[in-house]
Amino acid sequence: MKLRRVGVVVALVAVHLMSAPDCPGQAAATAGGWRQRRVRSEDIKAGPRPLIESPVIASPAALEGYLDRLEQETASRVRQGEFEHLVHYALQSRWFTRRFPLEPALSAREYVEAMPAGVRERFLAGDPSLSPRPEWLPRRVEERIGDLLRRLQEPRRESDERWRYFSRLVASDKRPPGELLRSEYTRTMRFLYRKEFLSREVATATQADFVAALYRTRAHSTDTQLEAGYGIDVALASLGARPRIERVLLVGPGHDLAPRTGFLDALPPQSLQPWTLADSLIRHGLADLSRLQIHAVDINPRVVDHLRRLGERPGPIRLDLVTGLAERNGVGFTADFRDYFRRLGSGIGVAVARELPPSLAGHLGKQVEVDSRVRRVLTVGQLNIIAERYDPSPRFDLIVVTNVFPYFETEVELPLAVANLAAMMAPGGRLIHNELGMMGESVFSAVGLPIEQVRTLLIASAPDRPLYDGVVIHRKQ
Repeated sequence: MKLRRVGVVVALVAVHLMSAPDCPGQAAATAGGWRQRRVRSEDIKAGPRPLIESPVIASPAALEGYLDRLEQETASRVRQGEFEHLVHYALQSRWFTRRFPLEPALSAREYVEAMPAGVRERFLAGDPSLSPRPEWLPRRVEERIGDLLRRLQEPRRESDERWRYFSRLVASDKRPPGELLRSEYTRTMRFLYRKEFLSREVATATQADFVAALYRTRAHSTDTQLEAGYGIDVALASLGARPRIERVLLVGPGHDLAPRTGFLDALPPQSLQPWTLADSLIRHGLADLSRLQIHAVDINPRVVDHLRRLGERPGPIRLDLVTGLAERNGVGFTADFRDYFRRLGSGIGVAVARELPPSLAGHLGKQVEVDSRVRRVLTVGQLNIIAERYDPSPRFDLIVVTNVFPYFETEVELPLAVANLAAMMAPGGRLIHNELGMMGESVFSAVGLPIEQVRTLLIASAPDRPLYDGVVIHRKQ
């Protein structure tokens, strides 16, 4: 099992919080002095050959039209992703119901396999003329949706952060709440069934391509887990203490609003990766806290707003560092991951005594109070790395991108994104990502980012599907 945390695009750097521009085509100045702008035709000429020769963006007018369409598509995929999180919340949360949580992938199998065979094929093919019947919804799903709808009608102030957000999200849609929830459940289950079960019917040699094609059109997710920082930590440790890293771009920090797996209702939503990245850099002697600048960017305004509000909030920042996986049913973390967790947080703060609630039994967990100085190294902005870049180049010493590239089609979107990242890097800077399937992509070498290292990591053993992650390090020539 590959660790999956796909967020949309975020970046951190400088000493003051930055604001996103009013529109994607408008340049916005940052505290670092560089400006956010759209890709231009002259940028394409320095990109990979497939990009230069693409008829989709062959002229300035064609490029502008493409970027306009991309902007609309991105907004749609972000909103669809928010509704996917709502569905995962409706299936798993205990906040609004006492019913037992439902695992989304298993719910997808129950839903799809109850359909008549001919209808099932049309449904999985995405037949737009097909309207699945409400009676096909599993009884336990209908019960949870009913509980959620009843709670929405109660005129009370809610203290739960997730509930407040999802209440506003439901209210923002023109569809009646019941129709909205059932419709979005149907769409979400179609993707999950295709990914988790239909993919197994494909020949083994093409399974990875089948799943990759699904991700290139799926809704944008901000899922994240603590385990996602382990591979980055291993990659940074391998660099030794020679490179001094001062300016960092983090693409896709994540926000665990309501992930499909590892949903922890007992903890408030968090964006952990900015903090775990800073911790790794400091612990491994790669950065000095007085000079470190981490800049995070995301296309999802919810993620940007969360990090911005966190930076502005008075008082100390306390992180709940809890693994998404629990050690039970034969699952066990490796000794190396346990050692990573033991040291995690020591570079940016101090551990605070905290007893985990019974619902988190089996998880590794602790709470860390972040040093007030660390807050000042983080900034946040809204940036789409396919369509935008900072100019003049911020000359980032390090760019970290985890679980973002799979959302991009490979003909234009991935080459544009890689070219934009390369243009913002300092000579000798590193790009670290966790997509082993992309390590041979010529687009990286074409913009002067050959591979320096590749690693596969075992995070946890399990009887059926061990949890792996991997890291690829590119160095700019």
